Amino acid sequence: MSYARCAFGAAAVAIAAGSSFGAMNVLLDFNANWVTDLNNAAVAAGVPAFNLVERSTIEANIKASLELMYQDFDVSFSTASPGGSFTTINFGAGAPPSPGVLGEANNLDFGNHLVVDTVRMYLPSFPGFIENFEPRAQQITEMSFALAGTAGHELFHSLGGEHNHAYGVAGISPLTYGATGGLQNPGSVMATGPSGLTELGREVQRSFNRWEKLILDIAGGFNAANGGFGQTGTSLTTNPIQQSVHDRLADVGSTPATAQALTLATAEESGYRAAHTGGTLTPDGDVDFFKFTVNSPGTVSIETFSTSLYNDSADTTLQLFDTDGVTSLAFNDDISFNGNTIFAGGQSQRDSWLLNIPINAAGTYFIKVAQFAADGNVGDYSLLVGFDPIPAPGAFALLAIGGLASARRRRMA
Repeated sequence: MSYARCAFGAAAVAIAAGSSFGAMNVLLDFNANWVTDLNNAAVAAGVPAFNLVERSTIEANIKASLELMYQDFDVSFSTASPGGSFTTINFGAGAPPSPGVLGEANNLDFGNHLVVDTVRMYLPSFPGFIENFEPRAQQITEMSFALAGTAGHELFHSLGGEHNHAYGVAGISPLTYGATGGLQNPGSVMATGPSGLTELGREVQRSFNRWEKLILDIAGGFNAANGGFGQTGTSLTTNPIQQSVHDRLADVGSTPATAQALTLATAEESGYRAAHTGGTLTPDGDVDFFKFTVNSPGTVSIETFSTSLYNDSADTTLQLFDTDGVTSLAFNDDISFNGNTIFAGGQSQRDSWLLNIPINAAGTYFIKVAQFAADGNVGDYSLLVGFDPIPAPGAFALLAIGGLASARRRRMA
């Protein structure tokens, strides 16, 4: 079994079989070890152990913070066993596997295929979030947010979230890849130490950015027979983005002329016009082409999930071509990031991501998925596309008029 670990480790992955539909139930396991670990963290920070009332407040704060974090999705949190199949967040997991690790998820489960999963929280790594000079109420609040933020972060790992997804915000574009201005960190669920997240940034409420929401918008939308790898997944929205159906084991087309068409649909919570599908790079040197059509200018983000998802050996590259199928608009080999820089240095993985690439006109555009080299690194991958249209000028005017009318109605009420 492999794990997704934080705060310093990159996410590693395993995926297992299983499928169901309906709400995802999460047990917040505040067991006897939790009491011991929490009190030991307090003593290590040089403050008194938390009494029963204080500990109950922290537990209630964690639950409330997680509910707020996941409020747009069909996820239920409880402190008693919900029955049936559920994911467990173990808040008393004991010593970390290595110094500084705050928590870890068993699996990085893109699509939410697993019925039962586990997240572990390592409280011996948390004394630094308790300042002995602060008022007790502030100690309780900051510890609550730090624990809830890490728990929500690790839970999102178990739903397919990766550290690079913290950078999936509109303000980060090819022009700012080298100087993001820290936009990836404020409150982002997947922000982490290597992205520049500070102690103070861990002690506030976290929320999902739009690309992170898109990862959850597709949960439960896999086609079990074609590209779903025998699984469907548990949906977290009313209408998950459905997987574009084709036989992933068949060649989807090796040229723009034979590209597999992807149909974009509006994602429920992220608002992207999105599509996702599965494919296989085999035999050695195989190339897959896909195409999608947009009706306006905008920006597009495209990501492959292979080594991070299936523990597979496929080392992908991604390339976006203009409507002529020849002119290259963007290329990426590996995803990497380091603080206020993305796609250069720092943490790196062999999957690929094109982030917020400008699309200047309506038309049909082409995606090429290929191996980095014909070196035997073949295997399965998933492909996720999210297009963000730029509204026509008239749409802005209508929005402004509608907003003004709404404001007038509120003042008159």
